[in-house]
Amino acid sequence: MRPQRIRAALWSALFVPGLAWAQSSPPVGPPSPPGAASAAATQSHQARKAQAYVDLAASFFQEKSYAEALAELRKAEPLLAGDPAQAAVRFNIARCLEEMKRPGEALAAYGLYLVSDDQGPKRARAEAAVTKLKAEHFGRLGLTCLPEGAMVTLEGGPEGLKEERRCPVSAELPAGQYAAWIRAAGHDERRIELVLSVGQARVERVELRKFAPMAPEPAAGASRPAPAPVRAAAVEAPVQPAPAEGGRGPWPWVALGTGGLALVGGGVLHVMMAGARDDAAKTAPGSAARADKTDTFETLRTGALVGYGVGAAVTGVGVWLLLRAPATGTTARVVPAPGGLEVRF
Repeated sequence: MRPQRIRAALWSALFVPGLAWAQSSPPVGPPSPPGAASAAATQSHQARKAQAYVDLAASFFQEKSYAEALAELRKAEPLLAGDPAQAAVRFNIARCLEEMKRPGEALAAYGLYLVSDDQGPKRARAEAAVTKLKAEHFGRLGLTCLPEGAMVTLEGGPEGLKEERRCPVSAELPAGQYAAWIRAAGHDERRIELVLSVGQARVERVELRKFAPMAPEPAAGASRPAPAPVRAAAVEAPVQPAPAEGGRGPWPWVALGTGGLALVGGGVLHVMMAGARDDAAKTAPGSAARADKTDTFETLRTGALVGYGVGAAVTGVGVWLLLRAPATGTTARVVPAPGGLEVRF
């Protein structure tokens, strides 16, 4: 049996012709070798399946259901290995991706078609589409690395690219923002951000830093080298101030002085109080002048009592501090003297 032949039937102005197969009469000639009939039957079965997928894809494409058309074409493409019709299916895959606004995948699909031997009008259409896609959607990335041959992982872009390449990298990619991880044995990994603009070239040179060498572990049973002696640094202790000579602090004298002043103040107010009392007694009872002098008397008496009370309390504190408080740096002290006590410093 002669292999199946492919004939074209027009799909639409934008989609490459569909595929249809017709069986022709077997030629007269020598008998086919053993197994040829089985191979021809398998080929015929795959051709019919591919035809069904392509016809369904054509319907989806005309309805602008490009994702569904793409799915059917990808089922048909591997069934046509070695068949000239495979190039047409690859062209149609690129058309679907172009309509779906996936320029990176569309460019790769057109490139896969252009490596075929097809020289029909589809080739000119594919070449024009490649030029247009590059002009409208792509930028160029040029990446060199030190050391050479480092592995580069690219991620990002409008189509969510994620792929690995060997450095140096020279590629046309859809314009957008990418991240690149560069790795090499014996070196620290490095990450860089890349922004590709339409029609522009982005050139980067990345130098990886080598790992810091590690000291080898000693062999089993081998003694470890003694650590280098560390010279001890001289440490100076903070100088403590020498304690002052014996004596009492200043607070007993401050308290005694303050208490004495308060007592003197109370005495002055007491004298003034007595004068105000006498003046009030000389005025007519019930008069305004007597009331004013009586108020003055009461105020002075209150002040005198406060002065006496505060003076006595503070003086008592000063005496207690003088007799009980520990010695400090002040050298003042009380000593007996003719006729009383004397303060000496």
